[in-house]
Amino acid sequence: MSLVYIKNGNIVTSSGIIEGGSILISNEKIVAIAKGEIPAHVDKIIDASSKLILPGAIDVHPHIDDPSFFERREDFETGTRSAIIGGVTSMVEMPTWNPVLEKCVIEEKIDRGKKMSYIDFKLHAGNVREILNESVVNELKNLGVISYKTFTCEPYLCTDYAIYENFRKYADSDIIFMFHAENNEILNGVKREFDEKNMKSARYHHLTRPAIAEVEAVNRVLLLAEKTNAKIYFVHISLGESVRLIKEAKAKNVRVKVETCPHYLYFTGKDMERLGPYLKVNPPVRTEDDKNALINYLNTGVIDIVASDHYPTFRDEREPGWEDMDKVRSGLPGIGTLYQSIINLMLSNVLRPEVVVKTLSENPANVFRISDRKGGVAVGKDADLVILDPKREVKVEPERFSIHSGWTPFEGKTFKGYIEKVLLRGEVVVEDYEIKTRKTAEYLGVA
Repeated sequence: MSLVYIKNGNIVTSSGIIEGGSILISNEKIVAIAKGEIPAHVDKIIDASSKLILPGAIDVHPHIDDPSFFERREDFETGTRSAIIGGVTSMVEMPTWNPVLEKCVIEEKIDRGKKMSYIDFKLHAGNVREILNESVVNELKNLGVISYKTFTCEPYLCTDYAIYENFRKYADSDIIFMFHAENNEILNGVKREFDEKNMKSARYHHLTRPAIAEVEAVNRVLLLAEKTNAKIYFVHISLGESVRLIKEAKAKNVRVKVETCPHYLYFTGKDMERLGPYLKVNPPVRTEDDKNALINYLNTGVIDIVASDHYPTFRDEREPGWEDMDKVRSGLPGIGTLYQSIINLMLSNVLRPEVVVKTLSENPANVFRISDRKGGVAVGKDADLVILDPKREVKVEPERFSIHSGWTPFEGKTFKGYIEKVLLRGEVVVEDYEIKTRKTAEYLGVA
């Protein structure tokens, strides 16, 4: 049983920074943390002098595995290779097109993940379009699946009645219903207006999905959850007003958590003219005021999680969007740059260090019930760590982050912070953005 000793680092935790700290790792776990040295006979020493030691990120919203839909675009192998290079050490993978609502489908995904993934993983179910069968829910729960993606709009529209009945039926079972919240009728009506005016370029995409569509759907789902005591989670929230409603609901003890994404913290509608189809995402990027509001809600602890909403497409699939937005699928590659983009905001004094640890690691582990192993730098948890030089910078290039799609809206940006090492369960698997070794991935859904 080898002992790994990381010394002289500044350990970033949710309660503050331990300067000149040391970490002792044994049997893949953190067994000791101290300010100063830890007396021990060790097998390997990692000197982290002047470096930051942070927990690896847990991405709870990447679309990675859908073999019959993604084809060559992405799979566990390609998506998680980018993840681990960029400091994401675990994920809860999100369904994409094909339903993930049966035991056999979940078991097949688990098998693929164990064989192909570079990181540890858990799975969401979805996409819910009807009242769930209790026997199926129990089967999936036995496999560790407790979260269900649901849409209030096309192409996976779930009716209000089905949502309400699922809330009533499973409020006491601790199942989490995750929502893409936009009003379907408003989206369809506004899109028709743009089509009639022949305004079809993806430059206008953000205007076809107005803010009221998200705000109304968030308000409606919150009301249903309040009346049923259901447990809900909003994915990729883009608006300050939406978070204000969620904040008010939390004050009334509605059981709600909320996520936002890096693209809402960096880009606005003004960037659509420049990036067009390369920034087509649902919900769309918003205003400068919304961006600032989201940052404020992160720093004040209202927004619980930052996740990527990673979705892969190649450049040749984006280009037609300059002429016709309907020819381009919505979604951005993001799992590889998730960690780096948020670290940049921390080192630029936009986000507080403890907020970064909570929203990227601690809260994801708590919400999706893997906190027994993951979610921070703490004794007893897996030693999933990132050693980062805060004085160095890194230029975002698809090749460096092994982005299989070959592009990212962050391309060309220079981020503060340079990832020197990534540890997965105590072993250095990445150095200087290059994979050095590979650990067998573990499924986190079943103890």
